Amino acid sequence: MPSTNPDQALWEQEQLLTKSDREIHPELFILPNVPVESLQKRVGIYTTSTPLPKGYLKLSPLDFIVEEILKDDKVVEVIGNNPPLNPNMEGLGTIYASLIKVGISTLDAIERITKALELDFKNIGYAGIKDNVAVTGQRISIRGTTLEKVKNLKVDGVSLKDISEGKGAISMGELKGNRFTLLIRTETPLDETVLLERIKSVSSQGVINFYGAQRFGHPRYLSHYFGSLLLAGKYEDLIHAVICQTSPFEIPYVTNLRNSANTIWGNWQEIDKLYSTLPKSLNFERIVLDSLITNTSGNIWTNAMFVIREQIKFWARSYASYLANRLLSEKAKDIVTVENKDETIPLLLSQNPENQKPYEQKIQTDGTSNFRYSLRALPYMSLSRDARITVRIFPEFHQTKIIPQGVILCFSLPKGSYATTILASLFDIDSNSPSTVSKVLVDTKETLGQGSLSEIRTYFSDSLNQIEPNTVDSEEN
Repeated sequence: MPSTNPDQALWEQEQLLTKSDREIHPELFILPNVPVESLQKRVGIYTTSTPLPKGYLKLSPLDFIVEEILKDDKVVEVIGNNPPLNPNMEGLGTIYASLIKVGISTLDAIERITKALELDFKNIGYAGIKDNVAVTGQRISIRGTTLEKVKNLKVDGVSLKDISEGKGAISMGELKGNRFTLLIRTETPLDETVLLERIKSVSSQGVINFYGAQRFGHPRYLSHYFGSLLLAGKYEDLIHAVICQTSPFEIPYVTNLRNSANTIWGNWQEIDKLYSTLPKSLNFERIVLDSLITNTSGNIWTNAMFVIREQIKFWARSYASYLANRLLSEKAKDIVTVENKDETIPLLLSQNPENQKPYEQKIQTDGTSNFRYSLRALPYMSLSRDARITVRIFPEFHQTKIIPQGVILCFSLPKGSYATTILASLFDIDSNSPSTVSKVLVDTKETLGQGSLSEIRTYFSDSLNQIEPNTVDSEEN
């Protein structure tokens, strides 16, 4: 029987529509095996590394758990109950909740919540964007609704708990950091002595604070390119790229669809019909196409951008992150000293004109040097006062446990830092696991004595089943 859940129904519809193609041309649905070095260069990371053990990540979202650390050091845990509101947040007018999600981005989760509550996106506050293929916990604030409505809310891929009413709102960056509990799968058992020595080195010397690949939009990793077109004021080129730009990281089936769409650019109905075979995977592109189809007045490109304005903000930040990665690649050559441990670099999207000086040559080449002018047509865009990031980050490791499937790591990072950056200093990370890697499901929380993921697995069973190829064969006893 078809699912009554809209997102599950879209996934089931997609499986049905592509069933014949998958049987005739299964090779079109296999993710390309692109070297990690190619992905790093794509997102602005140009460094050489010493040989490291091969590690495989995110076979299942349950392998990657992210829990937000609030400014008062409280952790938004994915299991169990979280602490109550701080006294200064007590009051009326704002609903606070812990957002637990699986298999979707923070932006997608918030979009689903706003639709269900019939609110505008701006009514929901959040401190940061969490990983997609992961189990994540973070605090959000909701205005313009009631406590009862939020408590009764049912949304695919999302669980809201620790719901209470207060005052104020959560804003971007209003967190201390994130705690990660990760399973890195390996083909062969690791040498514990070597691993612990490497962890000790990373803890003391830190690692370069590169923006991780998830900052650049899975699966195409093109968010920074979209951002460059946005900041260059090339709005039509941006919408064209969003719909038609191919990527070596996508499955060939989608690449073929994008190439076909490019040949009929401007015929929005036909492109939408073409993309209708993937109603879930290409849902975002179809939202843009719907705006182009129904546009009756004004600039069609800025109107199409408005319907995806949260993504527009994300793409602008991705471009700034790409530039920062290039600059950090140069900083990686510096020897660590006591004097430069706290060194910082500026980010492009700042009200301070001095912040763009380190990037002047590159933004001249990209045509983005007048980005402030390009953003004038987009009232929902804003610049920070003086954004900066640290050159090096120093993780705080809590637990390490080698198991037959690989190794479980639990560590914390300050805000604006990525777990994959830390992992890249310990492993040669790959998301495409070979058949020789164990696909046994591991309850990392239970293994570390932190509780159990059993309720998460039950509540999000539909969402977990939708995520391919990250499925597991069997459950650990």
